[in-house]
Amino acid sequence: MKLRGRVERLTAALAGRGGDDPAFVVVWVPAGGDAEGRPPGVYRTAGVIDAVYAGEEPDSALGARVREQVAPAALNIVLGPEVVPPPAAEAGGADAAEAPHPGRR
Repeated sequence: MKLRGRVERLTAALAGRGGDDPAFVVVWVPAGGDAEGRPPGVYRTAGVIDAVYAGEEPDSALGARVREQVAPAALNIVLGPEVVPPPAAEAGGADAAEAPHPGRR
């Protein structure tokens, strides 16, 4: 099951909660990646906040708006590209291959 499907199930499970209670789940999603096509902003559905942001990462003003509405131990889920490319090889590839491994002597 994809992460987006799990988030939808979690949103449905929390649908009965709402009102002035703090949110328990924050879903950070870049604009254009939001399934509902919403513009950047903070959207609340019961105990779940969808924070849609523009650019590479959320700005501090959006983060402040979200922090006002969430519980201290809220689960933060960051959605991004479905496929994440592997990290690029560092300069001096031979040195990277000889790096020590934890637990090996």
